[in-house]
Amino acid sequence: MENYTKYRLKEIDELAPFLAETDKIFVVACNKCFKEFETVDEPDCGEFVKLAEAQGKTVTGSVQVDFLCNKTQTEKKLKDLIPEGTKSVFVVSCGLGVQTIASMVDLPVYAAANSLNYRGHHGMALTKKSCDACAQCYLNMTGGVCPIVDCAKSLVNGQCGGAKNGKCEVDPNKDCAWEKINKRLSQQGRLGELKSQPVQLRDYSKINFKVINDYVQSIRESRFAGYYGGVHPSEKKELCENEPLLRFPESDIMVIPLSQHSGAPAKPVVQVGDYVKVGQVIGEPAAFISAYIHSSVSGKVLAIEERVHPATRGGLSVVIENDKKSSLPSLKEDRVVEEIGKHLTLEEVPEAYLNQVFNELGQEVLGQLQRQGISLDMYLAARNIKSQDFVNDLHEQAEERARQSLALDALADKLGLEATDEDVRAEFEKANVDDVDARIEEFKKGGQLPAIRESIRRSKAVDWMVENAPVTVVDEIAEARAKAESADSEDAE
Repeated sequence: MENYTKYRLKEIDELAPFLAETDKIFVVACNKCFKEFETVDEPDCGEFVKLAEAQGKTVTGSVQVDFLCNKTQTEKKLKDLIPEGTKSVFVVSCGLGVQTIASMVDLPVYAAANSLNYRGHHGMALTKKSCDACAQCYLNMTGGVCPIVDCAKSLVNGQCGGAKNGKCEVDPNKDCAWEKINKRLSQQGRLGELKSQPVQLRDYSKINFKVINDYVQSIRESRFAGYYGGVHPSEKKELCENEPLLRFPESDIMVIPLSQHSGAPAKPVVQVGDYVKVGQVIGEPAAFISAYIHSSVSGKVLAIEERVHPATRGGLSVVIENDKKSSLPSLKEDRVVEEIGKHLTLEEVPEAYLNQVFNELGQEVLGQLQRQGISLDMYLAARNIKSQDFVNDLHEQAEERARQSLALDALADKLGLEATDEDVRAEFEKANVDDVDARIEEFKKGGQLPAIRESIRRSKAVDWMVENAPVTVVDEIAEARAKAESADSEDAE
């Protein structure tokens, strides 16, 4: 069993590129803290010095420090210790020690070891967490600022672009890690090194949890014989650690609250009796701070009513009878409409019709924003969208929708599909209007009835295509569920 103590010296092929770029190096090593007490120095420092000298590098000095990440004592220990003329500092420790040294000296600081996770509090210093023990240290690339911990999103290929005035968009009290990295490397004249780096990919397979757990368990069994570094409570997973993962059973009745955050509750967009599918929108934002609510199951809407909620204490909820089919929302319908639009043999959509569709789309967008209590200018500013880009995108959507509509009209003509008075009445009844006859008459006087009939004919054309078009897209969720159910039935037999 190796002496597992929080970090392991990097291999020569990892260190060679950094050693090649510098000379006259000073070595700082930590005597490690998560181990049984020994009165001898750790061998890692001497091993690294030999390795560096074998590469033809001049080592200006070295020092080994107990609890290197304790900045107060380390500052005292290192005071006036680094010789003049030293070009860089290599640190043999976990990430906490490397970052401690990097914050203290103006020289380039490099990590000579990889930090390893032992599923406990990392480091002995009474400071904030600054190392995640990922076993693939990025500190050499980032000038001693850890992107895994210091960045709220653990980004390793640069900042997200959401920082404002140097502060993180996730936590406005937190400095943006990548702005700190940029500033430090600029001060050291090393920004070009970062820009020349290839895209970084995290390798989560580097951590051998079995070895780690076995070692930690052996330490815990004898913890009362002395002090071995901090508190390591048991995880208490004995009851489930050897049990297989199981699918959580779905309820026959699903209650989905329309308020799931601190903002305004969503406004329901479905009605009692509607059939909803997985991922379908059942609630839309009702204010600027609000959100869409989607159905997690497929089935029939039984009720829209007040229900108790553990966080909000209560509110309007959509109650769905789960048919456990996990039907996806209009997957085939969407595909056939998309395909028929592509096959429309029309070089250019008539300008008058295109403008009509563009105006309809614009009204839909403005209506959605109005229901959320925001203006178009506020929407564009919040998402940093230029007005012309918004208009151009709307024109593209309008042309796509216009082509699909014209193609469906052509298909409906070819099939001889018509919208009967009964079809029109059914549409108004589906909308749950108070007086169907009065509303039909109102639409007739306003000249809106032809548009209703047109929409019905297109819906019939879509239904015909869905029934007659071959399936080329697999409902992966339904397929996986079917396989699981088949396997369960075989096991039962």
